[in-house]
Amino acid sequence: MVCGSLFRRCSRRFGRGVGLKLAGLALCLAGWVPGCQPPAHNVIMGVNGPIRLEAITRILDNPELTEDQKRQELRNLGITDEDLIDVLIRGL
Repeated sequence: MVCGSLFRRCSRRFGRGVGLKLAGLALCLAGWVPGCQPPAHNVIMGVNGPIRLEAITRILDNPELTEDQKRQELRNLGITDEDLIDVLIRGL
């Protein structure tokens, strides 16, 4: 194991204290790095949780839905701001 051999080499060369500090640092980094989450791209927060912009686009681009149906579908996703719904339906 790489970490074990590194710990033994550091312990012999620099003394036990430095080796323990390096081992502690490695454990801290190992616990911290996997906890990092990538930023959520193309997501907005709705009242029901995160909403992917692809879901909004699918609703807005559906030619089979009337304007009122699109409004209701956007509300069902969790978008409660009527001004935002107006802007989405009108387009920018």
